[in-house]
Amino acid sequence: MNLKNRQGATLGSILFFVVLLIIGFIIFKVIKANVDAKSIRSEITQRVGLERGADLTETRVAEIIDEAVSKNGCELTEVNVNFDRKSGKIVLQFSYIQEINFLITKSKKERTEDYSLDAYGY
Repeated sequence: MNLKNRQGATLGSILFFVVLLIIGFIIFKVIKANVDAKSIRSEITQRVGLERGADLTETRVAEIIDEAVSKNGCELTEVNVNFDRKSGKIVLQFSYIQEINFLITKSKKERTEDYSLDAYGY
């Protein structure tokens, strides 16, 4: 009887450890997806910041957004770039689908970004 209790306790401990590993893996993947989203936004801000000036066009900003999103393995669904000349801002609005691979299943999350940057030179 004592041996069965030990086997049951060992099996329960192993099962608990496996469940903790799976939960940890899922949490890691979700955190990585959020970090990737911040990385995309940061890269776009940096690249637009380096190129802003009189030669920067709305088409070029849209290309920068597409390149940054594609580079991170995401699919761009919508992009809207406006130069607000009154306030001196570049308004960026874009959406993309980010796929999170959980080994067994895949989850798709649509992310939407809407922010503005200071514009110089126009």
